[in-house]
Amino acid sequence: MNLNLSIKSIRAITNGQFIDTAEIGESSSIKNIVIDSRSPIIGDKTVFILFNGNKLDGANFIADFGEKGGKCIVTDHFISTTTLSQIIVKDTLRALQAIAKHHRQQFTIPVIGITGSNGKTTVKEWLYATLKDRFTIVRSPKSYNSQIGVALSVLELSEQHTLAIFEAGISQVDEMAHLQGMIQPTIGVFTGIGDAHNAGFSASDPIQQKKAEKFLLFNAVDQLFEWADDKIQIYQSRQPVDHFLYHQTDQGFSLSNENKSEDYSTNFQDTASNHNIAIVACVARVFGMTEEEIQSKINELPIISMRLEKIEGKDHNVLISDVYNLDEKSLEIGLHYLHTTSNAQEKYVFLAEDESLTSFQNTLLPAVQRMMTQLAPFKLIYFGSRAVAEQFPFITRFYEKPIDYLDVPLAIQNSVILFTGSRKSHLEILVNAFTAKKHITRLVADLSKMRHNLNFFRTKLHPNTTILAMVKAQSYGGGIVEVASFLEREKVAYFGVAYADEGVTLRKAGIKTPILVMNPEPAAFDDIIDYELEPSLYSYELVEHFIRQLILRQRVNFPIHLKIDTGMNRLGLRGNDLKDALGSITAQPEVYVRSVFSHLAAADSSLEDEFTTQQKQGFEEVCQHIENRIGYSFIKHLANSAGAYFHPATQFDMVRIGIGLYGLLSEDLSSNLENVLELHSQISQTRIVEEGETVGYGRDFKAVSTTRIGIVPVGYADGIRRGLGHGKWWVIINQKKYPIIGRICMDMCMIDLGEDTIQSGTDVQLFGDGNTVFEMSQQLETIPYEIISSISARVKRVYLEG
Repeated sequence: MNLNLSIKSIRAITNGQFIDTAEIGESSSIKNIVIDSRSPIIGDKTVFILFNGNKLDGANFIADFGEKGGKCIVTDHFISTTTLSQIIVKDTLRALQAIAKHHRQQFTIPVIGITGSNGKTTVKEWLYATLKDRFTIVRSPKSYNSQIGVALSVLELSEQHTLAIFEAGISQVDEMAHLQGMIQPTIGVFTGIGDAHNAGFSASDPIQQKKAEKFLLFNAVDQLFEWADDKIQIYQSRQPVDHFLYHQTDQGFSLSNENKSEDYSTNFQDTASNHNIAIVACVARVFGMTEEEIQSKINELPIISMRLEKIEGKDHNVLISDVYNLDEKSLEIGLHYLHTTSNAQEKYVFLAEDESLTSFQNTLLPAVQRMMTQLAPFKLIYFGSRAVAEQFPFITRFYEKPIDYLDVPLAIQNSVILFTGSRKSHLEILVNAFTAKKHITRLVADLSKMRHNLNFFRTKLHPNTTILAMVKAQSYGGGIVEVASFLEREKVAYFGVAYADEGVTLRKAGIKTPILVMNPEPAAFDDIIDYELEPSLYSYELVEHFIRQLILRQRVNFPIHLKIDTGMNRLGLRGNDLKDALGSITAQPEVYVRSVFSHLAAADSSLEDEFTTQQKQGFEEVCQHIENRIGYSFIKHLANSAGAYFHPATQFDMVRIGIGLYGLLSEDLSSNLENVLELHSQISQTRIVEEGETVGYGRDFKAVSTTRIGIVPVGYADGIRRGLGHGKWWVIINQKKYPIIGRICMDMCMIDLGEDTIQSGTDVQLFGDGNTVFEMSQQLETIPYEIISSISARVKRVYLEG
């Protein structure tokens, strides 16, 4: 943010009372507003707005805010325990919204406001992708479409922006007027209406009431685009002026009206995505884009994944969980994800509807039937009304309730299973039954954040530079198959593994992308050949061994990669060793050089920039020598994550990105990269410890007063090192920090809850936002690599999309 406000103006905007405890004065300049004391933008020009809810109390975080330099808070009651200045308002949410509304009124740029039941975030992101070359755009981050999220989005508006795109979501009446006041769109987009969040609306006709409420966003728009019944209706000053009929085609879709017809091809097969793209195409015309320009942008649209959990299941099954959302859009997204992740495995869909449902108008089974014609075969396990199920013979197996399945289960192995159902169906019972690891400690990998990090690096690369994704060591602990499958869908050029068995695992999982084996061992040469892996050969002896094996196997023209030592003084060819290796390579038809690479020793240290430059120059000289000797060109790669970002001249044809994919490259880049991994567990038990009592091995912790402790079933066998005990690390529960006390045990640790009453089963974050891997590595005097790659295999991995 870069707000141009003063304490006096904020007081006036919010109709608040200013109590200047810190003596900062009403004329103090305010540049930022935060609702989270962990924000990195906190300083003496930041105001902290306090919110209270079931899971947090903003007052608990005032001290953290003050320690970071904050001087002023906005609160709905006077707080006597702080020395910070306070603006006291009637309602902190309405105060935040009033500030956002005032801020929006300072700008006259076009603003696109998006609402509807489905597709808001997708349409927003695709509009951004389509228009970003024409405008400097501010848009809602992620799916910030709530009463708070919209306010924070609008406050990001600055003088540099020439277009804004904001989405607005509501769940009950009387919400949209507040969002409209903040967004004040000049162009409206309505993505359609559905039955999600009906509970907050009229029982007699919730759909129409919800639509009327949503349309309040468009009270003052100049133009409005509405998706309805396979057409896009266009309004000018709320009066219909045109429309485009939508037709699905084999390649994409067409849009037509009385005057013209336009055909567009897309990379998406599902109708929901094409509906969203059609809306984007119509809106793009407002900004002067031609049909050819729109098609060009459509070809580049990224995949926008929703929040689906991917979990390792029993019997070699893969589970995709979407058990809290059930509508046609969610179902379509889930099915699309099922088919993009399943390779040749058999596919199942566990669909749970309300068992009391008797109206065929409300069941999703007709939609399933339509989608079955577009997708590869899958077996449908249906939970719901028998009367409904009997009308659809394509159902493989019927049960009234998910729990009934446990009595008569199917023998499902080596399959991918999508679980999708309404929240009240409790389909999570079956997800738990199918889950392989029951250890409640789980490493959560948000793949949408990994996508963000991958795309961030892509923006920093030369136009023709590709990416080799390092997935060695179980992809640094994140899970080699799941991460590689995701990155293959994201079109990385290569994978890098440490040993051949890792490459074999990927091939058996259906990975087709080329795989570079960094440390090939002669005993694994047969696997390398059989599974079409590509070895890194770093010595003359290794080159000779591999060629001999190829001769025995009667293979020719096999790709190899030469590793060069340019100063790391680890593995690598140089001097006579390189000369002899090139002699064998040029004389033998069994191999050809696919790439030549080396490794930067200190790319992340600005103190070693001169040495990095020397490595680059030496690498270029060796590559030129090799090319002259063998007579053909090859891929050149030198840069790792740090090199790719800090030393663009080292990018060459390809870069190797590993830790950067997880957002752990450098704290200096934390504003650009997103944290992908979080480690969570639960409170197993709580107990009261009286003054003088001790806790744990060695009796190292002695209570100085009566306190409550919590036991968390995670220890050094899970990857939480013993050096984090004795108060040197903290967990986060309900956004509050609690220290680990005493010695960390093999399978558990203890935390000091103070006087707080925390229930057994409450979620505990061991690391993530607020207690980062960076901080943990600093505490242990190590690096983030060691932290995440040490997470035990017994810890369940959960993968989120979207």
